[in-house]
Amino acid sequence: MSKSFTRPLTATPFEPTSVDKPSGKVGYSRLLVWFAIASVGSILLFILLARSVYIDAEPIEGLVALDGGFSLSIGKRYLAIPGEYRVAVSREGYVDVDDTVSVSWESVQNFHYRLEKLPGSLSLFATDDAGGLVYMNGRLRGRLPLQVDELEAGTYRLRVTSDGYLPYEQELLVEGMGTHQDVELALIANGARLSVESSPAGATFSVNGKELGTTPFKGVIPPGSAEFILQHTGYKPWKDLAVVRVGDEISLGEINLLPAAGVLDITSTPSGAAVTLNDEYRGTTPLSVAMPDESEHQIEIYKDGYQRLVRRMSIAKQSKERLIVELARSSGDVVFEANLEDAEVIIDQRSYGKVNQTVKLPTRAHQVLIRKTGYRDYVTSVTPREGVEQLIRAELVSLQSAASSLALVTKNSIGMQLKLLRPTETFRIGAPRREQGRQANEVERTIKLSRPFYVATHEVTNTEFKRYLPSHSSGRVGDQSLDQISHPAVNLSWDQAAGFCNWLSLQEGLDQAYEIAEGRVVSSNLEASGYRLPTEVEWAYAARFSNQGMMRYTWGDSAEPLMDSANIADESAIKFIARIFRGYNDRFSLTAPVGSFTPNQLGLFDMSGNVAEWVHDFYEVKVIAPGKVETDPSGAARGRYHVVRGSGWKHASVTELRLSFRDYSDQPRNDLGFRVVKWAN
Repeated sequence: MSKSFTRPLTATPFEPTSVDKPSGKVGYSRLLVWFAIASVGSILLFILLARSVYIDAEPIEGLVALDGGFSLSIGKRYLAIPGEYRVAVSREGYVDVDDTVSVSWESVQNFHYRLEKLPGSLSLFATDDAGGLVYMNGRLRGRLPLQVDELEAGTYRLRVTSDGYLPYEQELLVEGMGTHQDVELALIANGARLSVESSPAGATFSVNGKELGTTPFKGVIPPGSAEFILQHTGYKPWKDLAVVRVGDEISLGEINLLPAAGVLDITSTPSGAAVTLNDEYRGTTPLSVAMPDESEHQIEIYKDGYQRLVRRMSIAKQSKERLIVELARSSGDVVFEANLEDAEVIIDQRSYGKVNQTVKLPTRAHQVLIRKTGYRDYVTSVTPREGVEQLIRAELVSLQSAASSLALVTKNSIGMQLKLLRPTETFRIGAPRREQGRQANEVERTIKLSRPFYVATHEVTNTEFKRYLPSHSSGRVGDQSLDQISHPAVNLSWDQAAGFCNWLSLQEGLDQAYEIAEGRVVSSNLEASGYRLPTEVEWAYAARFSNQGMMRYTWGDSAEPLMDSANIADESAIKFIARIFRGYNDRFSLTAPVGSFTPNQLGLFDMSGNVAEWVHDFYEVKVIAPGKVETDPSGAARGRYHVVRGSGWKHASVTELRLSFRDYSDQPRNDLGFRVVKWAN
């Protein structure tokens, strides 16, 4: 490149000459010529140096750009001088490409891009607004109805699990590309579709004790027997029973709920007093009791050592009232006498000195022991009465003659009646193979019982069991209570039955038969003098023995029960039990007061019917060699289940009503109670 400089000029006069001046057009033309030559040269140089570059993308539609350096676009092909370039590819619904490439000196070069779809979103819901857990490719995503955002395009394995519906599976294609999809799932009901409304609305709807929602309610309920309940604050519960089948469409319509009866808050001094409403135990004070209706009801409040208080009250619907009572202490005089003047009187494990004295005692049950060395203890109980003098006279018998003077019937410290059984001969239990209704676990065995024992003539009642466990409730079935005071206690475990036996032994100063830790029996001692559950063979003897041989049924050898012979699943129970004994009516749809039916041959009540009974033994199926006699067997040393013997208010079949019927359980049931036994010597 040449450089130029400037200097000052001096002016000279202009003198024309004859030389011709060059034309301006000629100079401009020359510039154009040189420019054309330079352009052609540049193009030739570009063509000589440029390389063919091809850029494509899948999908092919979209905008493609090659920026930077020197390049020329010819469709999807470019001529580009080697160097660094920026490639940009864009298409609606796909992720943009922004890449840097190097164009080399190779004559032809290809660059290929595969575009990825943008994520999409998804809304999932069921046709009838059912809920349920949603899994996509095995991963839990949430619960219906569900929205999933930023979901990559592709095929997913969809699975939905929902209560009341069959598992649902399908292949689901997610489009992506920034789109939103609404997917409606047609779940198949595994039961009946049900709808119900109530007036007022907002009532809690439950089926078999499980809350499903509030009214107005639409949903699916499982097949089988169903108890429907609507509950609303300030209104009486509404209940109904039905048999539900898969595919049913059930509309209960609009249920008009009735205003609830009033609530009575009961407080007593002292607290902890038992409360019954119309002879049904409701708990201990302080206590809130819902009154059944606006009519007058009888309320009894009682506590050991205090006078029983009785009130008759009525309360307006939806109202609340308080009953505050102070129980008066109560005592009565008891005279203690004995045939031996130096015998000692012990009351509630406290010595009161010699007999032939009068003692004032609170009006509650007391354990009484009158004893003298060398003589059999005299054990009884007494509940003093206000203003009434009672006499306890003990006839102490020497130990030598005691064995022959056992009472045939006696009462224990809480008033339970016990019957003396004296097995003397061997007897057979189980059932012959050809007996109608026989089960495989009813193996015939020959038994010898070596000791006399006392067995309770009645099953343990709610009143008796609540003395041991005041908080216990036998529960309800539908609108009927199992918790009435003279009915058998149910819904209790085998361990709780054993606990009652220990408690009763403690009341009378007897050795406890069971060792209990943290509410569970860990060992037992059947030689203990205290109360226990009967062994299975003791129960079988008590239930089946007669002078004519072992009975098949309590009422005889016929499968058809005699009138007033047992409380079983009869025509009065059709509301609660699907399978009943047709043509028989015992008047009780659930449990009955103990002793309501004819006793068996040994004077024991409800060995069939009312409730089945826990016995001591662990469950096993024992096979004994023919001709072998077992003496005082008590079952396996351990196991999961305990034997259950006897039938109850739920039983109606020939198999269940036979006295040889064997069942087992490890859970409480509302048709399962117990009775107690203890050694006679």
